[in-house]
Amino acid sequence: MVTAISSLYLGGLVSTRILTTALLAIPFTLIGAIFPDIDHHRSSVYRWAERYVPAILGVIAAAVANHHRFILMKVTEGRIFGVNSAFTAGVGVATTGWMTWVVTRRLLPQLRPSHRTVTHRISTGILLSVCIAAVLAAGLRVFGITSVVGSALGCLAGKAFLTGFMSHLLADGILVKNFRHMMDRLNRR
Repeated sequence: MVTAISSLYLGGLVSTRILTTALLAIPFTLIGAIFPDIDHHRSSVYRWAERYVPAILGVIAAAVANHHRFILMKVTEGRIFGVNSAFTAGVGVATTGWMTWVVTRRLLPQLRPSHRTVTHRISTGILLSVCIAAVLAAGLRVFGITSVVGSALGCLAGKAFLTGFMSHLLADGILVKNFRHMMDRLNRR
């Protein structure tokens, strides 16, 4: 896809806007295409998730707690004798990150669904694509990107993820099976 679009761009058949859009969409499409196999314990996606997701979630939890540390400082101010409220807030931030890491690391193997169940459903792909779009749009606003541009990039990422997700279901034969099942039900009526 990159080669084809780049060749079309160099030939003057594709605008810079289309090239940029395609290059931004490709990573999310690939993530969507490999995501459904997160439920298989031997897949590289699951092994990657098992190794890195707890740490990533721990860092995110600590960052959110750090962003709101002033609330904890106000709550603990003057209540713990001889302890600085900034120190207490720091302990709270560190504990939040560490506990998120520990809990996620322990629960991830136990919460992993059976292969080809919830992670191979169209509704899951739609829900995740909406979440990706919303989180990306909100996250980009934090970095000063306008809401219009952030929303457009979030929608692009969500649609790209859903495209990759659906291509995985198509390759697994699940979409065809669901379509046939739906058509059989309609014909019976």
